Amino acid sequence: MGIIGSIFNVIGNQAQNAVGINRDIESLLDSRDVSKAVSLFQNRDTEVEKAIQEYDPALHKIMMRPDKERKGRAPKETAKLATSYQVLINETELTFLYGNNVKWSLTSGDQTKDAFKTFTDFLKTTRFNTTQRQLKRYAGAETEAAKLYYVYRSDDGGTKVGVKVLAKSKGDMIRPLFDQYDNMLAFGHGYYLLEGNKTVLHYDIYYPAVIYRCRKANIGWEVSAERNEIGKIPVIYVRQSEAWYGVQPLIDRVELLRSRIADTNDYVADPILKASADIITGMKDSGRQGSLPDPGSVGKAVRMSKDSILEYLTVDTATDLKATELSDLHKVILVMSMTPDLSFEALVAAGAPSGRALRRAMALGYMKRAKNIEIYDIAQDREANLIKAIIGNVLDVSMKRQMEALSVSFEFAEPFQDDVSERIADVIRLYESGLMSLDTAVSLIDYVKDPATEIPKILAEQAERRQQEIESQGSMFGEFPSLTSSDDDNAGAA
Repeated sequence: MGIIGSIFNVIGNQAQNAVGINRDIESLLDSRDVSKAVSLFQNRDTEVEKAIQEYDPALHKIMMRPDKERKGRAPKETAKLATSYQVLINETELTFLYGNNVKWSLTSGDQTKDAFKTFTDFLKTTRFNTTQRQLKRYAGAETEAAKLYYVYRSDDGGTKVGVKVLAKSKGDMIRPLFDQYDNMLAFGHGYYLLEGNKTVLHYDIYYPAVIYRCRKANIGWEVSAERNEIGKIPVIYVRQSEAWYGVQPLIDRVELLRSRIADTNDYVADPILKASADIITGMKDSGRQGSLPDPGSVGKAVRMSKDSILEYLTVDTATDLKATELSDLHKVILVMSMTPDLSFEALVAAGAPSGRALRRAMALGYMKRAKNIEIYDIAQDREANLIKAIIGNVLDVSMKRQMEALSVSFEFAEPFQDDVSERIADVIRLYESGLMSLDTAVSLIDYVKDPATEIPKILAEQAERRQQEIESQGSMFGEFPSLTSSDDDNAGAA
């Protein structure tokens, strides 16, 4: 479209918006009124930017603390000691949820084993565990993040699928659109690209059947539509409270206290000597004024009278009160953010407990983990369905029906593993008591990497041992005299 056409298009869109004509998003996109369409999507930039500012120590309030003015001298730079409590809390929350990889299981029967293998291979090639950790880290730090699956052509002409984690701090504009039941209707992804010597704003808007590619032109927008090969909105979006929700004022207080203590230390760290005039100006010895000894002399002595004063100045800064408050703030921050104390001192004090004992000691972390599972369980369930659609509709169309029949389940792994000996002993007891099958028992032992090939070996070895036992018992009975046919005949004759 030429410049004049673009101008008329912009004017027409402005006129319709001014008179309040109600148009749905797709109609807006068809008429290239992208700005209006995007304004109808969810925009949480204000909340996200606030979380980013709290998460980055360089952006904390304490960094804006003014320097101390001094008369006739340059201002004294005040201490600005930002802490990384937010990072610690977020990483602890991440570890409790995704410290170990998610465990996937087949629940639709043996007829879908091939489909399940293709599914797990896809998880490996797209680095599911890595991208899931990134998604959780960004969401905990910024209150929202997303994973975008995209289709591209490889150098050999084949079809490939990639994954990109979207976050505000990475330059992504996240714009989901939900109905009143929290079902995602569409998703917008804004970003800037360098084109020549200027950056250009782009928006990709995803629907199940179509993808709109929008580019900001000199006048208005350029919009092109393409078929969505996947058949689903290829985005996993999560939203949560910041990991340190509710404790930001306490963290601000800790940073201010530490900074003030540092300023006081700077002021009184070097010793200040307080002496009366007779000590300073009293006796002249060896051309040196006063009775203070030479710093380099041995066996120093100072001549003092009854009223002489010679002492170091000390400042009463209520050190104990400050230390107590800092310690109390630290404990309250951890408790209120449901963050277990994983410091070296705390772990040493706990000794060397087993995995089960650690779970009891880390109850706060498990409480927070349960809350987060409510969010990420739904996200992963939707992602499993999305992956099946990607495989069946894009990567291997011949497996479409198998993927539709495939049913999988997943389990969030424990952040603290049980002792291997305890776990194996539990498995053995359950198997020997008949409460667990051999297949399940073998799959629960971490040492066994491939239960499908290990089980036939176990059964073969068990059969071989039974045969050896039978043969050994037979040879043992053979040591005793046995009645032969001739013996029976002789006995009958007698």
